[in-house]
Amino acid sequence: MMKRTFLAIGMLLLLALFLFPSSRTDAASSQAARPLSNFTATCTGIHITGSGIMTASCKKRNGQWNATALDLNTGVGNNNGTLVRGDTDFKATCRNIGGTSILSASCKRRNGTYNRTALDMNPYINNSNGSLTWG
Repeated sequence: MMKRTFLAIGMLLLLALFLFPSSRTDAASSQAARPLSNFTATCTGIHITGSGIMTASCKKRNGQWNATALDLNTGVGNNNGTLVRGDTDFKATCRNIGGTSILSASCKRRNGTYNRTALDMNPYINNSNGSLTWG
């Protein structure tokens, strides 16, 4: 009798697992780390102008290509001669600006000397239906 009771309880628990998915699994999947941006996978002709504007042709969801541009000065700064994301106005203290998906420039340090520096923009920029946007 006791064996049948445990067997019945086990069967009910197994059935419950299939009928009611674990909310723990759902919570874990919803908190998964956001993948890094990868606009270079869907954009071509990427170029950074001397004024810090990134231009490219990016694929839209419908498969068409769109010419787009993003001013990197709105999201990149100069921290003592090093390009950094999350700050602004790097153009004010950097020269020889250029690149493709990697922004490069010579940026002024606090002591007045210049440092050649680079910042990979791929983790920070998205292709949002054919338009370059900050990620």
